[in-house]
Amino acid sequence: AFADIQHKLTDNGLLVVNFYGFINGSKGRAARSLYKTLKQAKFDIHLIATPGEENERNLLFMSGKNELKAKQQIIHNMIYEMDLNFDDALLLTDDKPVLEHIYLEAALQWRKDYNEVNAKQFLR
Repeated sequence: AFADIQHKLTDNGLLVVNFYGFINGSKGRAARSLYKTLKQAKFDIHLIATPGEENERNLLFMSGKNELKAKQQIIHNMIYEMDLNFDDALLLTDDKPVLEHIYLEAALQWRKDYNEVNAKQFLR
């Protein structure tokens, strides 16, 4: 599907994927797999982390057909490909939809932490 999207994007088009904030360890395997898959589909990728710890933040996969150039300074943390270990990352394919299985650990942790943070704010 990503190859189709990449083909249909205009030269200045952008695919943005908002994802769980985990990028390291077993909880980050899904994000690393998504990155690897976007790269395989020939996207230029800027991976941006919103503020906070991995369990509190989001990852934004800013993906374009051509080299991405920011018109303004990026105020959030960039995560660079050279800083990631892709040894356990999977290449995601349409015929083997495993993403929902490999992000389960991250999703459960994120939901637990999100509920705790919001409960504290609303139950003061």
